[in-house]
Amino acid sequence: MLTHLDTQGRANMVDVTDKAVTSREATAESRVRMRPETLRMIVDGAHPKGDVFAVARIAGIQAAKKTSDLIPLCHPLMLASVKVELEAEGENCVRIVARCKLAGQTGVEMEALTAASVAALTLYDMCKAVDRGMTIENVRLLEKRGGASGHYVSAAAEPQGPVPALAAPAEEPWMLLQSWLREAQCDKGAAMVLATADDFGHPHCRVVSLGGLDEQGLLFYSDQCSEKGQDLVINPWAAVVFHWPAAERQLRIEGRVEWLGARSAEDSPPVYRQRDEAPSLLPNWGHYRLLPGRMEFWQGLPGQRYERLDFRKEANGWQPLPTMP
Repeated sequence: MLTHLDTQGRANMVDVTDKAVTSREATAESRVRMRPETLRMIVDGAHPKGDVFAVARIAGIQAAKKTSDLIPLCHPLMLASVKVELEAEGENCVRIVARCKLAGQTGVEMEALTAASVAALTLYDMCKAVDRGMTIENVRLLEKRGGASGHYVSAAAEPQGPVPALAAPAEEPWMLLQSWLREAQCDKGAAMVLATADDFGHPHCRVVSLGGLDEQGLLFYSDQCSEKGQDLVINPWAAVVFHWPAAERQLRIEGRVEWLGARSAEDSPPVYRQRDEAPSLLPNWGHYRLLPGRMEFWQGLPGQRYERLDFRKEANGWQPLPTMP
């Protein structure tokens, strides 16, 4: 039954007066395919118009709020949340995911679809001068919750067997770690959360820059006289966390930290440093290595489900741990 048609077949706005106010959510996606060099320009921040992803994200959010102005029979809605995420996918594609939420009497599928569509159009508009052959593909609803029709998950959103990224051999979590960092384009200078603890067991967390990987572990830089430097003298155990919201992934690594020696602060790629700011030279600056002893891989799935792998390094190599909810 087409609810936007009356008994005489004429278009009309659906009357939702008697519908209950419930929590409603919708997730939609779109993709923009382009030349590899165009994607590299976007990811490297080399576009003359500025941050392409940031502008497209704002456009998508604004479009969701204006959906009723664009689609004739949509109800004006008081949206509680609109999130638009963009990420590079492969070497020639950008995936856009839009999520809308509200407490109301009608769903937010059209708002999510509009956000994903306009974000894609904005990306095209910003890059058309260098790549007019871009295509916008696969604009579709992935999931919706709430309302009389209940929960819907599209076939595109349903996992088709095991998540490929979690299909690594149990004895090779280090290879899986490298794969995830590579897929997230997480190289030297990427942000990660580092957690240390003092001699009372009080935890301290902060965002630091990944200094790179070597054959034994993850590198990062710090001043030995800093809080984390002092923590590591007393308690040389730490954890780092990477979080990629758009991919619904989290990577947690725990292990012992060792001091590798003094280095210039110029070697450290700060997360928030302005490009034209000269690096400071600190007398106690140097680099550390976190030797992984435990690694946990968390992958979100549709329908508030997830898949998780947990490994601990034993004398005979990496061993899988039982996972709890």
